[in-house]
Amino acid sequence: MIRHVNWLITRDRAAGAPQEPLYEFECTTCSTLDAPDGGGSRSPASEDVADGQAWAIKHSAKHPGHTHFRESITRFWRTQMQN
Repeated sequence: MIRHVNWLITRDRAAGAPQEPLYEFECTTCSTLDAPDGGGSRSPASEDVADGQAWAIKHSAKHPGHTHFRESITRFWRTQMQN
């Protein structure tokens, strides 16, 4: 038997799920030049966007030609069937 079921998607509030978005910055110069698989230098994930921004500035200071970055924001979601 197959029945139609409605689904709901909400933020994941389960224990252990991050409640704030996680921010990461990736050097797109490294992605283009240094890594054949497209993966480049990346900041650690953090709930504070300023951590990624500080990482990007430090990375540019070490590599003055690396001045372009991609920001990724991760949020956690869950789905559940509705009755």
